[in-house]
Amino acid sequence: SVSQSLAQQTYDIIETDKEIVPIYNFVREKEFPTKLNTPTSEDEQLKACYGIHPDEKVLIHVSNFRSVKRIDTIIDTFARVHKAIPSKLILLGDGPELMDMKEKARQLNLEDAVLFLGKQNWVSQFYQISDLVLLLSEKESFGLTLLEAMKSGVVPIGSTAGGIKEVIKNGETGYTVDVGDTDKASEYAVKLLTDSELYHKMQSAMIQEIGRSTRL
Repeated sequence: SVSQSLAQQTYDIIETDKEIVPIYNFVREKEFPTKLNTPTSEDEQLKACYGIHPDEKVLIHVSNFRSVKRIDTIIDTFARVHKAIPSKLILLGDGPELMDMKEKARQLNLEDAVLFLGKQNWVSQFYQISDLVLLLSEKESFGLTLLEAMKSGVVPIGSTAGGIKEVIKNGETGYTVDVGDTDKASEYAVKLLTDSELYHKMQSAMIQEIGRSTRL
């Protein structure tokens, strides 16, 4: 099992008497280098390519655009953040809810702020220009995108669904919120993006935690 949560779910569903051993997912460390806080020239060029201004904060979400991923919650959360601070939302991926989510962004007058960039072979470069990663799913066995982003130095906000709360230590290496709680998610996001001391403290704790995990 990739998490304690999935192991327990399996016990509950099939009532097996066999031991289920959680072995957490991993990332290729060289593919997701930990970024410094100073953007590189490559970061600046990538931002310019997609019309992201240097003073804008960047939030990112990566998934297969299914309803279980609650991308509508992601966009609603971002809408509140966008009202508070200059920002852009990068959505990477494709799937059955893509057109509905584009329409939702249009209805919220966020066409220029929500960037639907489709599937990308190298998501690492987008983590490198991001400040926060959002994963607000209603079900999630682990949340590999969180680990990839965190390894890259991006602070996470996730839901409490499934294995997400095993990836994020709430209040230490990121924040977790109840499924669908856009108010709290946006509150945490604005707090992190406007308080550099808090952001760097949490980012440092997150990177140290990942470093301990990779040495196990």
